Amino acid sequence: MKTILLTGGTGFLGPCLALKFLNDGVRIIFLARSKKDKSATERVIEALRFTDQHFSWNQDMCEVIEGDVTEPLPRIKGIDRIIHCAALLSFDERERGQILKVNHEGTKNMLDFALRSNVPEFGYISTAYIFGDKREKGGKIFEDEFNCDQKFFNSYEESKFLAEGAVRNKAREIKISIFRPSIVIVNSLTGLTSSFTGFYTVYRSLHSIKERETKKTGKSILSLPINFFCNPRSWSNLVPVDWVANTIFLLTTRDESVGKTFHIVNESPPTFKELTESTLGILGIKDFNFFDVVNPPFVPSRQKDRLLKAMEDGIRKEWKPYTPYISLEELFDCWNVKNVLGDSYTPCPSISGDLLKVILEYARKENFGRKEIKNA
Repeated sequence: MKTILLTGGTGFLGPCLALKFLNDGVRIIFLARSKKDKSATERVIEALRFTDQHFSWNQDMCEVIEGDVTEPLPRIKGIDRIIHCAALLSFDERERGQILKVNHEGTKNMLDFALRSNVPEFGYISTAYIFGDKREKGGKIFEDEFNCDQKFFNSYEESKFLAEGAVRNKAREIKISIFRPSIVIVNSLTGLTSSFTGFYTVYRSLHSIKERETKKTGKSILSLPINFFCNPRSWSNLVPVDWVANTIFLLTTRDESVGKTFHIVNESPPTFKELTESTLGILGIKDFNFFDVVNPPFVPSRQKDRLLKAMEDGIRKEWKPYTPYISLEELFDCWNVKNVLGDSYTPCPSISGDLLKVILEYARKENFGRKEIKNA
């Protein structure tokens, strides 16, 4: 029986990956922290049962070690592979020190642990967005690209780039595989998610406005002539978490994955305008005005109507951190994924109206979330 040590098992992608391995008969050691009134084990079980309500804990297959990726760990024998999934996803520059500590230093610490414990393989969950301003040029970004003298849009991108570099630097000492998902969203079948950041932040503000105005007017359709500057040709590369987990799992079963980097991405993503228009239709909002601007400026609204001006300024402020992900025209090549998986490769599910309905129905049910798993 193979044994994997998994970090990030209390996060979003981590539990989905864990369930794939467990269902394949792989034993998992979870590295997790305790929090407040919950032990590390309680947090792991909670995350797994949230992902799969039928999950049953098996002590022969699951073990939890309390610890932190940023702290030294004792040697552990008998581990066949580490899957390092833990990360701090934040675009708040006030958290720069913690972002770099968790994502960069934490990865170096896990690599050191892997070498001291004689672990033969190390899988790292990176991100497709390590390329920073290189994405401004458009065109395709290839899996074998890495250091392009890029400048980063935020500390999160920089931290993941530095972490991936640390992994690459150990390629002669340990077998590595690097997985770069794009924007990971909900389970494609259920809409289930444990985090309402990212994609949801963009549309939560519109949902709140719609709900507030519907209560006032009783109208199911809201006319919202707000002006929004965007690049209508920018891609929204969204990938459902269940598809991401399955693709990464399949890649780890192939010997050919060793030493390679993989873009776990949507080959046919919607544009940001298409995505937003579909979402607005589902939310019941009309008359939203898109202005074709390649580099969207976030300047104060010039609306004459005071209420519309306040709404427009609020939406722009909330969307500002996500500008690099809703304004650029890059596409990601995924030849390595398709070449290694061959006939087992399944393209990313279409981010269509039907899936968006599933996503938004679940988000509405959960009121777009008030509790989020941020640092797993």
